[in-house]
Amino acid sequence: FRYWHVKNSDMLLEVMVSRENGEFETLRSFDFSEDTSAAGWKKGAVLLDGYTDADYVLVGWRATAGMIQSVTGLDAVDLRDVPRADLSVALAAPASAAEGQPVITATVTNIGALEAERFKVSLYHDALGKIAERDCGPLPLGQSLEVEFSAPFNCVPGLKNGAYEARVEWDSDTDFSNDADRAVVLLRPGRLPKPTSLTGTR
Repeated sequence: FRYWHVKNSDMLLEVMVSRENGEFETLRSFDFSEDTSAAGWKKGAVLLDGYTDADYVLVGWRATAGMIQSVTGLDAVDLRDVPRADLSVALAAPASAAEGQPVITATVTNIGALEAERFKVSLYHDALGKIAERDCGPLPLGQSLEVEFSAPFNCVPGLKNGAYEARVEWDSDTDFSNDADRAVVLLRPGRLPKPTSLTGTR
């Protein structure tokens, strides 16, 4: 699900579960005062694997107002099966970029049931092989991480574009179908012509 986070708020958002219409119990809490990130929609997730023996469950949310900016909202609630351990990666890159000035962003999302404590995000170029690697973690379930790379567009003479692939590597991952994503970026030459036939005098 997604919830609206307010920076510097002291609100408490609880995800609660009732087994077969019984008493609700708190499964997970989101304390806004512990999250100093910017205001906006954030992803939240809980596991219901402890309730698989019940005929049905009820899921609810309880927001406890604090003293500062007490407002929140819920959206995009999704109930689904998840693999035990799974990271996915999506690569975002400009369609074209000036020579030597590209920025490519790999977004890693934890769509599994376990927190990813340590993992690597690597960027590959079709002609150059691996050109960058980052050590990352931890990444809680349901959360995303953006990793920015400055890619060397002008490293291969004669190439008019760069074909890149981002890969996420986690030893515990159980689904490898979403561990890589590709992007092609067109290289725009510099505005100024390259000097030729230079001579000098003293």
